[in-house]
Amino acid sequence: MAATGPLKSITIDGFRSTLGWQAVTTTGSAFIAAPQSIADAMAAAVNAEYRPEEDGYFLDCDGFPTPKFGIGRNVYQVEGYNFMITLAEYKCILALYGMDGGAFGPSWILGAPFMRQYCNIHDMKNKQIAFAKSLK
Repeated sequence: MAATGPLKSITIDGFRSTLGWQAVTTTGSAFIAAPQSIADAMAAAVNAEYRPEEDGYFLDCDGFPTPKFGIGRNVYQVEGYNFMITLAEYKCILALYGMDGGAFGPSWILGAPFMRQYCNIHDMKNKQIAFAKSLK
C-alpha cells in the first residue's frame, strides 16, 4: 500500500531545503528517491561521491548521516543505520537516488529506509496517514 502527501522540508548535515514536494511512502522501493538536484545536494552534504557506473552515492562507513523529513507539523528522522547500506568493511552507499519525474507523480519516494523507521497508519475513514516510530 502506498500513501501520498506533502513533504515540507528535508535537512541533512549542513543542507536544508524547504521547497515543498509531493511524496509517497511505499514498500516497493528499497531506497529513498528525491529530485535529482536535492539528492545531489544531500549527498554532497555528507561527503558522498556519486559513481555513475554504479549509479549510487558512495561514502566511508565511519559516519551515520541522519536525514530529517518535515511532514505536516512533525519532523521524522531516519537513523543512519537505515539510510546507509554497508557494501564492504569500509565502504557504504546511501539508500538514496535521484530522479526527475517532471510534473507527473510524486517528487519523492520514501521507501524502505523510511518505512523501517516509521510504521504507516492509514486512516481511510478520515482520509489521512500518520507515522509511528517502529519498535524495531
